[in-house]
This record gives sequence, structure tokens and C-alpha cells, in this order.
Amino acid sequence: MGDPRCLSNLVSLKFICCCCSLLPSLGQLPCLKYLHISFCGVEKIDSEFYGSSSSVAIPTKPLFFTSLETLIIENLEKLEEWSFTEGGAFPRLKKLKIETCRYLRCLPKELPTSLSDLHITYCPLITPRVERETGEDWPIIAHISNIIVNGKNI
Repeated sequence: MGDPRCLSNLVSLKFICCCCSLLPSLGQLPCLKYLHISFCGVEKIDSEFYGSSSSVAIPTKPLFFTSLETLIIENLEKLEEWSFTEGGAFPRLKKLKIETCRYLRCLPKELPTSLSDLHITYCPLITPRVERETGEDWPIIAHISNIIVNGKNI
């Protein structure tokens, strides 16, 4: 995609039916509020997506996706892993929708405290992990006020 800084005023972005196995580095787009990723061949979401470079020493932890409020990840049939990068990510994220990611094994180890809406649909490996009180990922999502899994409010 080239240098994403040339897109610094971008507010909304949809990646739909792209034939990419890696997502471009978008975490440094300062105005991006809405991101929708769908029908891509992505297998993992990692530090490259955030724009993090582990080879550069930074005295303070960087923030990624500083303005993003809505993130939709759907129909990523090959997605298995989603990790957050060291430092802060998604400090303003309000809504996260994950749909039809059959091989996604778990949620990132921490989700932002700003998150108020979480929708998970057709993600069979995640569903048991987010069960109220008993799911392995419940401590990660317990702070979220509106959690809907497969159409049911939990």
C-alpha cells in the first residue's frame, strides 16, 4: 500500500475482498474512526498491522489507532491469531464486531476499557471462551457493558 502517512486524514476505511495475506500498517492513521475488514486471506493480525517496529527503541509506549471507534472484522476464514502490540492500542474503541472467523482461537489478551459494545458471531473457538463468569476470556471482556454472542446478550 505504500506509506500510510499519505492517508493521514482518512476517517473511514473498508478492506473487502482483498487478496492479501497480511494487512497493511494502519495503526498510525491519526483520524481513522471506522475500520471494516472483510473477506481477506489474513491469517494473523500482529504488530505489522499496528505499525509497530520492535527494532526501534522508543522511550514511551506508542499508541496505535488513537481515533478508532468502530472495528469490524468479518469473514476472515483463515484468521487464527490476533495479538495486540506492546504499548497502547485502540484507546477510543467503542464497538468491536467479530463475525465468521471460524479459526480465530482467542481474543487479544487485553481489550481497551473504552470498549462498550462487543458482538461475536459464528466464531466457534471463541464462543466458549467468552461465557459469562466461566469462560477463559471472560476477565478480558467483563468490563464491557453490552456483549452479544451469537445473537444473545450475555
